[in-house]
Amino acid sequence: MKTLLPLVCGLALAAAAATALSQAPVYKLRQGEGGTVYSDQPKPGAQPRPDLGDTKTNVVAPIATPEQVTKYNEQLNERIARRDALWDKQLKALVALNTAKDAQKLGEEPLPGERRGTVSRKSRLTEEYWARQAALQADVDRAQAELDGVRDELRQLGN
Repeated sequence: MKTLLPLVCGLALAAAAATALSQAPVYKLRQGEGGTVYSDQPKPGAQPRPDLGDTKTNVVAPIATPEQVTKYNEQLNERIARRDALWDKQLKALVALNTAKDAQKLGEEPLPGERRGTVSRKSRLTEEYWARQAALQADVDRAQAELDGVRDELRQLGN
């Protein structure tokens, strides 16, 4: 969430600037050395430039209309909300994966009744033990698949 704060602030400033620029004309002033300056004030004695789109003044069209800025802000807010939801989902999936791995680690030791003696005075693990191990591994696999799916969604969203 902390990494999103500079992005959100920057985008908010850009949207505010675009809103401000869309309400006033922007003048493109070419300097003698080949540089370009943008200003809200026309250069005294500026000649009209047909290649800028307006033959009466040296005005460049606004960057975005207020409606475009509003639409962009709505899309941005939806994307941020989706990303936040995915980060929460990723955190829950990571907790579930760690819980499943811990349960698997704790379940390695056979429970009473999961070991049987053999004729050679040794012991072997029963089918119940192996079924429990398979179930624990299935839990880990499910949790890992969930985490991988959320991470894929985050990558597609542009993390």
